[in-house]
Amino acid sequence: MPTIVFASPKGGAGKSTSAVILATELALKGVGVTVLDADPNKPVSQWAKRAGCPENLTVVADISESSIIDEIDAAAQKTAFVIVDLEGTASMMVAYAISRADIVIIPTQGSQLDAAEAAKAIKLIRQQEKAFHKKIPYSNQRPRFK
Repeated sequence: MPTIVFASPKGGAGKSTSAVILATELALKGVGVTVLDADPNKPVSQWAKRAGCPENLTVVADISESSIIDEIDAAAQKTAFVIVDLEGTASMMVAYAISRADIVIIPTQGSQLDAAEAAKAIKLIRQQEKAFHKKIPYSNQRPRFK
C-alpha cells in the first residue's frame, strides 16, 4: 500500500498539519490509514487524542531510528495508506523513511529559508535513490490551508 512521507529539514514548514489533513481526508473516505508520528514533539499523537479522530485512523508514536523501517512495513500490511510525519531535521530516521516512500511531500512556506531547506530534502531523496537503485517521487508543495 502507498507510503507517503512528509519531509523537510526545517521545523514549522507544515509537515504535521499536512499529514493530519491528508490522513483525516483518506480516513473519512473509508480507507484505513496509519500515521507514524516520528516527530519527537509528537504533534500528530497529541492531535489524535482529541475528539473527532476517525476510527479507521491509527497513530503510532513510539518510532525510533532503529524501528522506523519495521514500523512502515508493519503498517503497510495492516492499512491502505501509511503516512509518515518526520522531525524537522536531517537524520538517519529521515533517510530510512524516505527509502520506503512511494512519494515524499516536502511542505514549504513562502520564504527563502524554506526553499533552501526544501532543496536539502530533495538532495537527500536523490541520495536515497542512488543508494537503493529506485526512483522516489517527490513533490515540493506549499500548504494551502483554509
